[in-house]
Amino acid sequence: MGALLVLAGTLMLMMSSIWIVGEALKKDVVLGALALVAFPFYSVYYTFFVDYRSHHVPFFTGLGGAVLLIIGYFTGI
Repeated sequence: MGALLVLAGTLMLMMSSIWIVGEALKKDVVLGALALVAFPFYSVYYTFFVDYRSHHVPFFTGLGGAVLLIIGYFTGI
């Protein structure tokens, strides 16, 4: 059970990171590079301080994936 939760959480994190980097690259190449280098900080900053309306879905998808990943890790121990 824990392995499936880890897999689902990892896939959700990967999907949200690709989504957020893609949105950053749509705006500017420099923002895309910044999103690649400092993904968690860029994601929090851009979601809550710049454009909540378009970035809240990928942010909370990644957050849910992180929660699933942690639950799966501790369930599988």
